[in-house]
Amino acid sequence: MSNKKVSIVLRAMDIRTTILHRCKELFFARGIRSVTMNDIARNLGMSKKTIYQYFKDKAELVHQVTMNHIEGHHLEMEQFTAKASNAIEELFFLSQYIRNNVLSINPIILYDLQTYYAKAWGNYVAFKDKYMFAYFYQLLERGKNEGHFRAQINSKILAKLRIEQIQLCLNPNVFPGHEYEFAEVKMQLLEHYICGIITSKGSELFNEFKIKLNE
Repeated sequence: MSNKKVSIVLRAMDIRTTILHRCKELFFARGIRSVTMNDIARNLGMSKKTIYQYFKDKAELVHQVTMNHIEGHHLEMEQFTAKASNAIEELFFLSQYIRNNVLSINPIILYDLQTYYAKAWGNYVAFKDKYMFAYFYQLLERGKNEGHFRAQINSKILAKLRIEQIQLCLNPNVFPGHEYEFAEVKMQLLEHYICGIITSKGSELFNEFKIKLNE
């Protein structure tokens, strides 16, 4: 491939990345359905015609933004497992990540995905039900092997419970933002969850991390 062709390909990739990045910001701030192609074009300072050169329609934009977001979660969660010295520290890493990345998301985005974008929603559900389930299952097994989590807990059941707790935090019908502080809801549910699975050895470590978190 000639240098000129390489340059054209790289420019196209840059434009696609820019479009997707701006779409993600708009979707996360306002929800998906309320953001039109006109809104996207205006925020990017380009015509809709230019956007359609890179993406077939809004559904393709939503799908690609969703896939990129999921891939980002994959990479971050793998790093948590690698750098955490124990299962409790890994839970704290994940908890902080969720807090930092979810506070900026309009909760209606999940409703919009489920209602209007079946393909993107299917990918999200697959990520939640397969990858996240496997992740939490392995995390719980790690904690049991370390002696930080009770040996009697059923890791399959408790993995699903933790996933649904995270979804619950994002449900505005249960925890409306004008009444509840997301960080407080997240920490209360995490503490409730950990108190049900932790050993006395793990409890000491958990309290140490809580102190560090509040310093």
